[in-house]
Amino acid sequence: MENGAGLCPPGVIGVSSIWSPKLSPPPLRGVTLHRPRLYARLAEALGGPVTLVAGEAGFGKTTLVAGYLQTADRPAVWYRIDPLDSDPALFAGSLLQGLRARVSRSAWRRAQRSLSLATDWPAAIRILLGAIAAVYDELIVVLDDLHLLDHPTLDEGLRALVEGLPPQVHLAFLTRRRPALPLARWRTQGVLSEITTDDLRFTPAELRALLVDLHHLPLTDASVHLLVAKTEGWAAGVTLALHTALAQGP
Repeated sequence: MENGAGLCPPGVIGVSSIWSPKLSPPPLRGVTLHRPRLYARLAEALGGPVTLVAGEAGFGKTTLVAGYLQTADRPAVWYRIDPLDSDPALFAGSLLQGLRARVSRSAWRRAQRSLSLATDWPAAIRILLGAIAAVYDELIVVLDDLHLLDHPTLDEGLRALVEGLPPQVHLAFLTRRRPALPLARWRTQGVLSEITTDDLRFTPAELRALLVDLHHLPLTDASVHLLVAKTEGWAAGVTLALHTALAQGP
């Protein structure tokens, strides 16, 4: 493996992986609740090949995973997807930028030179897997808002990505919709771990930790349970209730 320019020490996110907002975790604003219950689930899940975090809008998928990675200090490349990334060449080129500091210069350049061949998703994934195979230490690749991708060959490409992963690289799919992939088979084979909407719901204990312990709101246990019932543990609903309570003051 080559040394020198183009590489950084394990556990350090290189400049090339943070130059673009698309390739870095979203900032965590304000006081963020640590959720030990789900952090433990993520720690176990991200030890395997693929983790699927699937839940409707406002359930805190991004905040959860970004908070865990920050707390655990695990090396990651975060890809914030938008609809334009459905183009396989654009997707491959962007993710290659995130991988640039994680692989040898020669492996990265080979993949970069091949981007013109990324005419469909399977071809783009073959190019990416050539670079991913050269990742020199543990790495988590987070594909945030996976549901925004739409292409006739997308599912074939994503299957190839999952089934071609080297052991040192872990994928995390964050999505509002479960993708049309062989999830049941992967789950049975031990390839896939899932965190669902029901898992993401705030429990009474978590809500108490957020509202009473962190924000010092004078809520009784009965009030906390009522809020859980009203919001159904929906993170966006909990946040709205918190902002309303803080705006009203004591």
